[in-house]
Amino acid sequence: MNAIGILYKIPISKMNNTPMSRKAKDNNINIRIDRFFKFIIKKEKLNPEKLTEDEQNQFYSLLEKLELNYTEELLKLFTKENIEKLKIIIYALKELFTSNKKQLVTKVKREELIFLYDTCKDKQLEYENTSKEINNFFEYYYISLIRKLEKAT
Repeated sequence: MNAIGILYKIPISKMNNTPMSRKAKDNNINIRIDRFFKFIIKKEKLNPEKLTEDEQNQFYSLLEKLELNYTEELLKLFTKENIEKLKIIIYALKELFTSNKKQLVTKVKREELIFLYDTCKDKQLEYENTSKEINNFFEYYYISLIRKLEKAT
Protein backbone atom coordinates (compact mmCIF):
# COMPACT_ATOMS: atom_id res chain seq x y z
CA MET A 1 0.00 0.00 0.00
CA ASN A 2 1.40 3.42 -0.92
CA ALA A 3 1.67 6.43 1.43
CA ILE A 4 -1.44 8.08 0.04
CA GLY A 5 -3.53 4.97 0.76
CA ILE A 6 -2.38 5.03 4.39
CA LEU A 7 -3.00 8.74 4.88
CA TYR A 8 -6.44 8.72 3.36
CA LYS A 9 -7.75 5.37 4.51
CA ILE A 10 -11.50 5.33 4.06
CA PRO A 11 -13.19 4.30 7.30
CA ILE A 12 -15.66 1.45 7.14
CA SER A 13 -18.47 1.90 9.61
CA LYS A 14 -21.37 -0.25 10.65
CA MET A 15 -24.83 0.88 9.61
CA ASN A 16 -25.98 1.64 13.17
CA ASN A 17 -22.84 3.54 14.15
CA THR A 18 -22.86 5.93 11.21
CA PRO A 19 -23.76 9.46 12.28
CA MET A 20 -26.69 10.93 10.42
CA SER A 21 -25.67 13.59 7.95
CA ARG A 22 -27.11 17.11 8.15
CA LYS A 23 -29.00 16.54 4.90
CA ALA A 24 -30.52 13.30 6.21
CA LYS A 25 -31.65 15.08 9.38
CA ASP A 26 -33.25 17.81 7.26
CA ASN A 27 -35.02 15.19 5.16
CA ASN A 28 -36.15 13.42 8.32
CA ILE A 29 -37.71 16.59 9.79
CA ASN A 30 -39.38 17.35 6.46
CA ILE A 31 -40.90 13.87 6.40
CA ARG A 32 -42.14 14.30 9.98
CA ILE A 33 -43.61 17.70 9.12
CA ASP A 34 -45.42 16.24 6.08
CA ARG A 35 -46.77 13.28 8.04
CA PHE A 36 -48.05 15.45 10.86
CA PHE A 37 -49.63 17.90 8.41
CA LYS A 38 -51.51 15.05 6.70
CA PHE A 39 -52.57 13.75 10.11
CA ILE A 40 -53.95 17.17 11.11
CA ILE A 41 -55.60 18.14 7.81
CA LYS A 42 -56.94 14.74 6.79
CA LYS A 43 -57.62 13.73 10.39
CA GLU A 44 -56.02 10.37 9.70
CA LYS A 45 -56.06 7.69 12.38
CA LEU A 46 -52.32 7.11 12.12
CA ASN A 47 -50.87 9.45 14.75
CA PRO A 48 -47.23 10.04 13.77
CA GLU A 49 -46.44 12.13 16.86
CA LYS A 50 -48.19 9.86 19.37
CA LEU A 51 -50.44 12.58 20.79
CA THR A 52 -53.03 11.38 23.27
CA GLU A 53 -56.67 11.91 22.37
CA ASP A 54 -56.86 14.77 24.88
CA GLU A 55 -53.72 16.38 23.40
CA GLN A 56 -55.18 16.02 19.90
CA ASN A 57 -58.37 17.77 20.97
CA GLN A 58 -56.40 20.55 22.67
CA PHE A 59 -54.21 20.96 19.60
CA TYR A 60 -57.21 21.08 17.24
CA SER A 61 -58.71 23.74 19.53
CA LEU A 62 -55.49 25.74 19.32
CA LEU A 63 -55.53 25.54 15.51
CA GLU A 64 -59.17 26.63 15.51
CA LYS A 65 -58.42 29.56 17.83
CA LEU A 66 -55.59 30.63 15.51
CA GLU A 67 -57.76 30.04 12.43
CA LEU A 68 -55.29 27.52 11.05
CA ASN A 69 -57.80 24.67 10.83
CA TYR A 70 -58.03 24.44 7.05
CA THR A 71 -59.80 21.69 5.14
CA GLU A 72 -58.36 19.72 2.24
CA GLU A 73 -60.79 21.48 -0.09
CA LEU A 74 -59.63 24.92 0.98
CA LEU A 75 -55.95 23.94 0.72
CA LYS A 76 -56.46 23.15 -2.96
CA LEU A 77 -56.74 26.92 -3.48
CA PHE A 78 -53.42 27.64 -1.72
CA THR A 79 -50.12 28.14 -3.49
CA LYS A 80 -47.38 25.62 -2.85
CA GLU A 81 -45.46 28.27 -0.87
CA ASN A 82 -48.44 28.96 1.40
CA ILE A 83 -48.98 25.26 2.05
CA GLU A 84 -45.30 24.95 2.98
CA LYS A 85 -45.69 27.96 5.29
CA LEU A 86 -48.71 26.39 6.95
CA LYS A 87 -46.88 23.07 7.41
CA ILE A 88 -43.93 24.73 9.15
CA ILE A 89 -46.16 26.89 11.36
CA ILE A 90 -48.38 23.96 12.42
CA TYR A 91 -45.40 21.72 13.16
CA ALA A 92 -43.70 24.48 15.16
CA LEU A 93 -46.91 24.86 17.17
CA LYS A 94 -46.97 21.09 17.76
CA GLU A 95 -43.35 21.13 18.93
CA LEU A 96 -44.10 24.01 21.28
CA PHE A 97 -47.30 22.32 22.45
CA THR A 98 -45.51 19.08 23.35
CA SER A 99 -42.40 20.70 24.84
CA ASN A 100 -41.61 21.98 28.30
CA LYS A 101 -42.43 25.45 26.92
CA LYS A 102 -46.12 24.63 26.43
CA GLN A 103 -47.15 27.70 28.45
CA LEU A 104 -45.88 29.89 25.58
CA VAL A 105 -48.69 28.56 23.34
CA THR A 106 -51.13 30.85 25.14
CA LYS A 107 -49.23 33.90 23.85
CA VAL A 108 -49.27 32.88 20.18
CA LYS A 109 -51.13 35.05 17.68
CA ARG A 110 -51.83 34.07 14.10
CA GLU A 111 -50.48 37.30 12.61
CA GLU A 112 -47.23 36.99 14.56
CA LEU A 113 -46.72 33.40 13.39
CA ILE A 114 -47.10 34.43 9.77
CA PHE A 115 -45.03 37.62 10.11
CA LEU A 116 -42.23 35.71 11.84
CA TYR A 117 -42.27 33.03 9.14
CA ASP A 118 -41.97 35.68 6.41
CA THR A 119 -39.17 37.42 8.32
CA CYS A 120 -37.28 34.14 8.71
CA LYS A 121 -37.71 33.39 4.99
CA ASP A 122 -36.30 36.83 4.17
CA LYS A 123 -33.31 36.12 6.42
CA GLN A 124 -32.83 32.74 4.74
CA LEU A 125 -32.59 34.48 1.35
CA GLU A 126 -30.35 37.21 2.72
CA TYR A 127 -27.93 34.73 4.31
CA GLU A 128 -27.84 32.35 1.35
CA ASN A 129 -24.25 31.50 0.28
CA THR A 130 -22.74 33.34 3.26
CA SER A 131 -21.20 32.16 6.52
CA LYS A 132 -24.60 32.79 8.18
CA GLU A 133 -26.49 30.52 5.77
CA ILE A 134 -29.55 28.87 7.34
CA ASN A 135 -29.22 25.12 6.82
CA ASN A 136 -32.41 24.00 8.54
CA PHE A 137 -35.25 26.46 8.10
CA PHE A 138 -37.61 24.70 10.52
CA GLU A 139 -35.09 24.86 13.37
CA TYR A 140 -34.40 28.52 12.62
CA TYR A 141 -38.12 29.36 12.61
CA TYR A 142 -38.85 27.33 15.74
CA ILE A 143 -36.01 28.91 17.75
CA SER A 144 -37.06 32.37 16.53
CA LEU A 145 -40.63 31.65 17.62
CA ILE A 146 -39.53 30.60 21.11
CA ARG A 147 -37.34 33.69 21.48
CA LYS A 148 -40.17 35.97 20.35
CA LEU A 149 -42.67 34.41 22.74
CA GLU A 150 -40.23 34.46 25.65
CA LYS A 151 -39.56 38.17 25.05
CA ALA A 152 -43.28 38.82 25.33
CA THR A 153 -43.23 37.37 28.86
